[in-house]
Amino acid sequence: MAKKNKQQRASSGMNLSDTQRNLIQHASIILVFFLVVYAFFNPLFNNQQLDWHDIKHYKGMAKESADFREATGEEALWVSTLFSGMPAYQTSITYPGNWFWDIDKLFYFGLPRPANYVFLTFLGFFFLLRTLKVDPWLSGIGAAAFALSSYHFIILTAGHTSKANAIAYWAPTLAGALMAYRGKWLLGGGITAFFFALQVSANHYQMTYFLALMLVSLGIVYGVHAIREKQIPQFLKASAVLVMAGLLGVLPNLGKLMTTNEYAKETIRGKAELAAAKEKKDSGLSFDYAMEYSEGKFESFSLLIPNVQGGPSVSTAGKSPEARKNAVRLQDGRNVIFTYWGAQRSTAGPAYAGAIICFLFLLGLLLVQDKIRWWLLTITIIGLMLSWGINFEWLARLCFSILPGYDMFRAPTMYITIVEIALPILGILGLQQFLSSEIGKEQKQKALYIAAGVTAGLCALFALIGPSVFDFIGDAEESRNQLPSESLRSYRASLLQSDAFRSAGFILAAAGALWLYLQDKIKDAGVYVGIGLLVVMDLLVVNSRYFTKDKYISTRRFNAVYEPSPADKFILQDADPNYRVFNMTSSDGPFNDAITSYHHKSIGGYHAAKLRRYNDLISQHIGIEQQMFIQTLRANQQQLTDSLIQSAVAQMRAVNMLNTRYIIINPQGQPIQNRSAMGNAWMVRNIQRVNSPDEEISALRGTDLRTTAIVDHSIFEGAFAKQLEGFNYQADPGARISLSAFTPKHLTYDFNANSEQVVVFSEIYYNDKKGWNAYIDGELVPHFRANYVLRGLRIPAGSHTVEFKFEPQSYHTGNSIALLGSILCLLFFLGALGWDNRTWIQERLGKSSGEE
Repeated sequence: MAKKNKQQRASSGMNLSDTQRNLIQHASIILVFFLVVYAFFNPLFNNQQLDWHDIKHYKGMAKESADFREATGEEALWVSTLFSGMPAYQTSITYPGNWFWDIDKLFYFGLPRPANYVFLTFLGFFFLLRTLKVDPWLSGIGAAAFALSSYHFIILTAGHTSKANAIAYWAPTLAGALMAYRGKWLLGGGITAFFFALQVSANHYQMTYFLALMLVSLGIVYGVHAIREKQIPQFLKASAVLVMAGLLGVLPNLGKLMTTNEYAKETIRGKAELAAAKEKKDSGLSFDYAMEYSEGKFESFSLLIPNVQGGPSVSTAGKSPEARKNAVRLQDGRNVIFTYWGAQRSTAGPAYAGAIICFLFLLGLLLVQDKIRWWLLTITIIGLMLSWGINFEWLARLCFSILPGYDMFRAPTMYITIVEIALPILGILGLQQFLSSEIGKEQKQKALYIAAGVTAGLCALFALIGPSVFDFIGDAEESRNQLPSESLRSYRASLLQSDAFRSAGFILAAAGALWLYLQDKIKDAGVYVGIGLLVVMDLLVVNSRYFTKDKYISTRRFNAVYEPSPADKFILQDADPNYRVFNMTSSDGPFNDAITSYHHKSIGGYHAAKLRRYNDLISQHIGIEQQMFIQTLRANQQQLTDSLIQSAVAQMRAVNMLNTRYIIINPQGQPIQNRSAMGNAWMVRNIQRVNSPDEEISALRGTDLRTTAIVDHSIFEGAFAKQLEGFNYQADPGARISLSAFTPKHLTYDFNANSEQVVVFSEIYYNDKKGWNAYIDGELVPHFRANYVLRGLRIPAGSHTVEFKFEPQSYHTGNSIALLGSILCLLFFLGALGWDNRTWIQERLGKSSGEE
């Protein structure tokens, strides 16, 4: 029998099975998109990289942790080079228990960033459409449309790689949920768990929050349908499996989630400490801060017309005579032009989904009868309204008040990403319906005329009357009373007009291909090729506006930013590395700069979630002290002496208590050596008791912090007060304390005194069972917060070894659970795959046994 089977296969020659043909077809589609990605990102394959702002700062904030890991094989968990010290959970920490971090890297296929994210986004969306039974070639067109939508490219130019990575896993996660609700509940659950684990691992929780909103709305739509069709048991079964899948997807990430949740409560996204902040918002971000980047309602038309309100706030002028006439030359030599005139304070560019996709979306609304249409329409409307933020204030405030977690995130413009995934799904479903035989020609023709007429007509309307209707003045320009010139306004009008006509042209070209199909002038293949090429051309041309040649630089030039300046080199000669640096010269400002952290322990830094108390210290003390210091230098430029400088530095109480030994005021010159820096630790003779955080931070301004520790006795039910009960200072001229050993997570001090002392350490307090523990001669002892942000410790008389160890239980417990979660999630996924394909597996095993 085996011999006969072999003869049959041999006689078939080049005849391919359906499975082989499908594999070749799918591989061809993926290869075509790979070539598109390769062509667009060609400089990345030729030893160049993007000049990423955020990635440059990331390398600065992550260097200490990476160096520690390489040297010891352990995780530092605490970073001392940012904001005088903070948990490293959101900088550069690995969680070995989460296997999905390594699985994620496998999906990059060795491609350079950010080409890997675009390719991954394509694969995920292609998988989604195939699970919806969409033709492979149409799935390829839809996947290209989503992957190439402009928002993805705009965030990549800024280096928002975790966001791009998180969005890439939206589509396959949704695919699993849809499969579960469409009957394949076990396989759908397995796929949902697997890709949701990857999505959460991408570490952009705002994108995870958006995905959760989409999944909840999907459940509601299918729930309503189940009630109407009396299919409640099936719905409940699928929902239960998906809830379990979601939990399994979370488990591998529990280490990161536990530490982040613990840390978030102490950051600017957690509960406010000061009364003024509490009045605005008791916890989370303030409403005004969260709504800072809200899209204007009219700006939503950029999904259809890319330059409907101009491009980026600042864009390269280019070679156009009209653009050069309105260009401004910046200090770095770039000629730029301010084309944006929308409602936002600034923008990196409009979210353009593609004119053809908008046309197909409307076609899908008219032709698709599946209940998925109502889900996609719902999330489109929700995404649009939420993206308006402050410009649709009643809804924004309602969500801010009642939706769990909504107040943890900012930039409502990001909600437009929900719209950008809904449009191509329904658009491609509509195109497939148009090409099917299920609908009559007359209905197709009517839908075609309506969809093309509305979308192309709207574009034509903007092009023809827009220049005479709009004033082309941005809200930010109007509020600053910096109105653009007539010439610039005219240029902005021309951008609107040209892009409106451009979008209309692409819509009419795509509609023309469908009209020819209805007239039997072209076949399905002609539609695939025609619309596929139009979609790719349309989006790539718009994306090339952001990925200009000046965005790419050589790796050597990219790394040049980390070359130490003369000021850095001078500081690095200091044999004692345990001090801090205040760099006042960063172009982004000291508190948006992590380049300094590449070389030094900085009192500044770059991070989206600073510790709240440290942020309070910046706003109420460090920032003010910096301004006063700079004013003193400017006022005395002609008679600037060392004594005058040191006198000015001595007034910077907050800066000095952070042990800021060097202040950079000129990177090309010698830094100021601050002789008023208070060292790693010092003994105080007075305890100034206060009764609120407001009193504590205010007291820093008029107190001699060398001799006095300010302690809030209202915190933790008076726990700090109990530690200091009965303390009576006794002078001891010979008392000493010095830092003898340092790693980011373990500090050792040698102490010697003839009397009991209270010591203040220039280290950031982060306790309440969150990780930092104090030890005296190896015995765990309590410590308290002093001076609003620092650590204090009561030490008995004698010679002692004092240690601070960062031992966060959340990390170790979470990592153990993550390992178990990784195993369970993978077993569920593989088990679901095996069960769904059990017949095929049995056939393969049977054939294999037969041949033997």
